Amino acid sequence: MASSNLDTNTVLAKAFGFLNSVAALTVFVGGSLAILLNLALFSRVVGLEDVQLPAIGAAISIFALFVLVAFFFGFSATVISIGNELRAIKSLLEKQLQEQSELTKVFKDTERATSTDESFSALE
Repeated sequence: MASSNLDTNTVLAKAFGFLNSVAALTVFVGGSLAILLNLALFSRVVGLEDVQLPAIGAAISIFALFVLVAFFFGFSATVISIGNELRAIKSLLEKQLQEQSELTKVFKDTERATSTDESFSALE
């Protein structure tokens, strides 16, 4: 069961690493599109003094939208990854607690057997 859980966590970690890569790619593509849009709008303008603020605003808003989407992907992947790590730690702690309970039970059984042996030897 533990190895299956570990395999699942490994697969999920790779999936969220992929999502982080998608987020970075989204920022790159969004920034490139914003720059190209900005250049296309600048090419229509004769000089830099004639640059219209709505054109710059449109390029900035497109870039901001892509950054927001990338942040959403990255943040979601990070939160889910942390949740999976906490779940793995919880299962590991439960397993250790179960092993400790079994060892305590064995110790108590051994202690009872020893006290019983001492009682029999005292009777002899």
